[in-house]
Amino acid sequence: MKRFFRNIIFMAMAAIAATGCHFLEVEQVGKSDIEGYFSEPAAVTAAIYGLHNLTYGLLDKYLISYPEIAGDEVVLRTTEATWDLYQNYATTADDEVGAIGYLWKNGYQVINNANQIIDHVPALVKEYPNDADELNTCAAQALFIRAYTHLGICLAFGQNYTFTPDASHLGICVITHALSLNDSPERQSVKEVYEQIVTDLEESLTLYPESYVFNKFLPSPLASEALLARVYLYMGDWGKAAEYASKVIAKTELTRRESYAAMFNAMSAPANDEMIYTVNGQKQGSSMYKLYWKKEPKARPSSRGTDLIPEGDIRLDVI
Repeated sequence: MKRFFRNIIFMAMAAIAATGCHFLEVEQVGKSDIEGYFSEPAAVTAAIYGLHNLTYGLLDKYLISYPEIAGDEVVLRTTEATWDLYQNYATTADDEVGAIGYLWKNGYQVINNANQIIDHVPALVKEYPNDADELNTCAAQALFIRAYTHLGICLAFGQNYTFTPDASHLGICVITHALSLNDSPERQSVKEVYEQIVTDLEESLTLYPESYVFNKFLPSPLASEALLARVYLYMGDWGKAAEYASKVIAKTELTRRESYAAMFNAMSAPANDEMIYTVNGQKQGSSMYKLYWKKEPKARPSSRGTDLIPEGDIRLDVI
């Protein structure tokens, strides 16, 4: 595992350099070390856009499709042999080139890059107070992404929160600082994983400036509240789940029936739609698109999900 996390560190350094070069218009950024790279606010801005790019790659690859397939939420086309392995849990412990390996490897790459931003913002805020709002916004978004990624990996590699009465069963490695070559993190309990997720989301809410303008294509205070509602629901804390869900409902109207399909199918979705956090992958990968392509889908919704939707619901009409 130590060798694996060393690889993550090198990938994180390479990803920051690669995603930042075109944005900063600086040559040979990769030759500088991490501390030198994060010496000015522009580096954080570049790094956060690089982090969004990595996050999309994680989501598009397997973070969304794997649990839907493994959880029998979809019916696969008979020719989908590879996905069929995941639906039947017929993979091996050393799977590194499929969903299991990529979720772990790419997930911690995202987390380590988020940590680089979170670790360096406080010092930059002190040195560049005029840029504090922008820097704190980047840190808040990195905290949201770190929480969301920890949750996704834990759901894939650990049992649900209530599997044991005190959630003491094995979860995943909780990584809250940029890893060094000598680090050898160990898996922690699911309770500890969820505690860190809640801490990250609550801290993110304190960092957004009052002037922050909501953007559904980026993490936001609304996205943090929505994810907190979901996390507390998984934890069985119904009071907290209802509290945060009510906050989100009070701020977000549901999309009107006549605009519902356009919300998913058009890049120029209705301005007043119900989306809280959506990742734009128009010019990125297309794994999810190929899996659910409406003209020739590899996977279709199973009755396990559609049976829960009442007759006449718009969601049934657009499947």
